[in-house]
Amino acid sequence: MIHFANIRSATVFLVAMLCSSAQGASHPHQAFYITFQVPNGIGTLPVGINDSLSVTGYYNGKDGKTHGFVRHVFGEITTFDVPGSIYTQPIGINNAGEITGVYEDVPGFDRGFIRSPEGNFTTFNPGGAGGSSLPRAINPSDMVVGFYTTTNIVPPGFGFIRYPDAGLVTFGISGSSYVNPVSINTAGEIAGLYLYDGNTQIGGFVRCPDGHITTFEYGEGIVPTAINQAGTITGWYGTTGFHGFVRSAEGVITPFDPPGAIQTQYISINREGFVTGSYLASTPGIEHGFLRSPEGRLTTIDPPGSTQTNVTAINDLGVITGSYSGNIAPYEGAFLRIPQFDCDDDQP
Repeated sequence: MIHFANIRSATVFLVAMLCSSAQGASHPHQAFYITFQVPNGIGTLPVGINDSLSVTGYYNGKDGKTHGFVRHVFGEITTFDVPGSIYTQPIGINNAGEITGVYEDVPGFDRGFIRSPEGNFTTFNPGGAGGSSLPRAINPSDMVVGFYTTTNIVPPGFGFIRYPDAGLVTFGISGSSYVNPVSINTAGEIAGLYLYDGNTQIGGFVRCPDGHITTFEYGEGIVPTAINQAGTITGWYGTTGFHGFVRSAEGVITPFDPPGAIQTQYISINREGFVTGSYLASTPGIEHGFLRSPEGRLTTIDPPGSTQTNVTAINDLGVITGSYSGNIAPYEGAFLRIPQFDCDDDQP
């Protein structure tokens, strides 16, 4: 069995090496940033990070197309496209380095893919030739969840689970014509959103590995975005103004907003219950990242010199990735935020 503390120790060692060579990282016991861009790319947009500090995401090429990338721990960047695609966008990465995402071989029709660490592709499409499939997450067991529609018109649309043996299970919720899974944890619990009351209301759900589904509501509508190993769900709620929330495995919902936020969105959570995302400040058009501790303490995240920060993912070691810009738009590059660490501390 691989223990989390051992993984953390090995990664802290790598982080220490990165810190010793990172420009401006003269205080190794404070959080610091590493920035990067895909060479010759226009915008670099990370979407996922694993515990080996591999980051995946997408960028726009000079050919006008969207391509995928993976950045490894010491900075090597590999770009990729699904063979025969005209559009490739990764969605997530697991600790084995397997990446899932969406591609198009026909304009306007989405298909799913899995890319192995060696660069081999497996494609799948529960939506069929006339529909679309949108993977949303991949867990450590190589289970992929997502959304599909057979007509490419939404609604209707439903959830799917793709297993490592290529088996597919589709599912819906009674009375709903739109079910969208967004996250899956190590145990196979799935969180997502669905429409009800004639598609006029939006609610959340959690699906157990045995197929049992629990739905929940909050305020004017709730949008789960991630679930961790403990079954804690995070996301945002509201219709005219979005606010963050954390829902415990027991069903208790705790709302939150960073100070000065007028919109709180794009929220993820790690094993320890640290929540990260982005918020719009009261200054129009200015976006910042945030980190929320399990106790509710909020920290603003902005790479040095950034006026726009879009946080997209956090790994189980607390390393955060996202995109940033020194101007209002568009996002210029990507970043890693390395948290405080102690080289003598091997505890998670």
